[in-house]
Amino acid sequence: MMRILLLIAALVTASPAFAHQSPWQRVCRISQGIHLVLNVQDPVNELPLCFYGNSAVGSESLFNLKTGAGKSLALNAYERGGSDCTPAGGVLVEGVLSPEGFTYTVCKFSDNSLIEEGTLVRGIHHPANQALDRALEN
Repeated sequence: MMRILLLIAALVTASPAFAHQSPWQRVCRISQGIHLVLNVQDPVNELPLCFYGNSAVGSESLFNLKTGAGKSLALNAYERGGSDCTPAGGVLVEGVLSPEGFTYTVCKFSDNSLIEEGTLVRGIHHPANQALDRALEN
């Protein structure tokens, strides 16, 4: 009887963590990424990104790609190869803070898609972007 109660308690306490995930978080996690919401100067302007090591792409872009809703401008720019943000058609958003206090620069495109600047500059097939490349392939 005690084992059954412990099993029920474990299931009840574990399930809320997954039940409260957004579809973007779920797709990021399933593709072996880490979903983080970064802030620009204040918590009102939040930028959701999916991190694969040192590479990061907008969570919405990843979700749309995985669900067949289309490829974002950020992913198109990434797949064209190493480029700076502005020539690729984006606008730099600097001073973006992670929950841990790290600062990032993010490239934002006219469709509101996002990619971390270093990820875009390194481009597809760069060794530092291998985990992201694998996530985008599957």
